[in-house]
Amino acid sequence: MPRNGPPRKNARSRRGAPMSNARRFVPPEGGGFRVGIAAKIAAPEAPATTRGLAGWLEGRGAIVALEEKLAEATDWSGASAPFEAIGRDRDLVLVLGGDGTLLSVARAMGERQVPIFGVNLGSLGFLTNAPLDHLYPELEKILDGEGVIDERTTLRTALLRDGETLVEEMSVNDVVITGSSIARVIEVRITTAHGFVATVLGDGVIVATPTGSTAYNVGAGGPVVHPAVEAIVLAPIVPLTLTQRPVVFPDTEDLTLTLRGRRRQVHVTFDGQASHPLLPGDVLKVRKSDIRVQLLSLPETNYFRVLRKKLLWSALPPKRARATVPEPPNPT
Repeated sequence: MPRNGPPRKNARSRRGAPMSNARRFVPPEGGGFRVGIAAKIAAPEAPATTRGLAGWLEGRGAIVALEEKLAEATDWSGASAPFEAIGRDRDLVLVLGGDGTLLSVARAMGERQVPIFGVNLGSLGFLTNAPLDHLYPELEKILDGEGVIDERTTLRTALLRDGETLVEEMSVNDVVITGSSIARVIEVRITTAHGFVATVLGDGVIVATPTGSTAYNVGAGGPVVHPAVEAIVLAPIVPLTLTQRPVVFPDTEDLTLTLRGRRRQVHVTFDGQASHPLLPGDVLKVRKSDIRVQLLSLPETNYFRVLRKKLLWSALPPKRARATVPEPPNPT
C-alpha cells in the first residue's frame, strides 16, 4: 500500500484557493520507491518516453515495473507486471496516454488504488493533465514531496436480470444507457429509496460522478460539477420532452434504473470501456462506491484553469483588433 502522510489541511494552489479532498503525497524515505508504468502503446511518443523515464527513475533509486505489453514494446529487460496488477505493491503508477488510458488503469486497480500521475499523450487530457514537456520537472517535485493526492468518487453498478445479479462494474466517470445505431426511443424508469423519480424517454441516460461531469455528461447538456462536491448527476440524452432536465442527487442516494418497453439492442457502458447488452426489464442499481481514485498532481494545478484550457469553458470572444481609420476619398 502507498505510504502517504496524514491529510494536509492547508494544501493550497498558487492563487491561494484550497485544494479540496487533497492530501500530501509522501514518497518513502531511504530508497526502494516502487513505481509502475503503463502507457498507450499506440502513441508515437510512448516507447521512447517510457525508456527514458524508466532509466531516470532507476537512477533515483526507484524500483520500476512496466506493464507487460509496454515492456515488450520497449524491449524492457527489467521487471514487468500484468495490466490488472500494475498498481499492486506500488507506491505510484505513472500513466502515459490520454484520459481513456488513465481510466482503464484506475478500473484495473479496483479496490487496490494507489496514486496515479497522468502524463498527456492524447488530444484532450483532462485527467492526464501533465504535458509531456513538463514531465521531468513535475515528477522531480513530486518525488521531492511536493505532490498532492486528489481523491475522486467512483460508482458501483449491479446489473440485475430476473432478480439475479449478472455483473458488477466500477465507474470513475459514468454509467451510460444507450441504444444501437437504429434511432429509436429508449424508456428508462428511475427510482430511489424515496420513491419514483421520473421516466426518461429519449436516446438514453447518463449517470455521472463529478469527475465524469466533464465527459459525456457535458455533451448531453448536463452540469459541470466540481470534483469536491459529493454528488451524482443524472442526465437524459436527447429527451423527448423539452422539460426533462438533468438532476443532481446527493451521493448518498442509490439510483435504480429499469429498462422499460420492448426495445432491444440497448447497452450499458461503464467509462466508455466495458459494455453489456440490456433486455427489457433489466435493472441497474447504481450507488457511490467505497473506492476512491487517487490522482496525483502539484498544488499549483487549478481545476478551473484546466477547465478553461481543455474545454474552453468560460472563454471570452477575441478582442477586436484596432482598425486603421480610412482616409476619405478625394472629391471628384
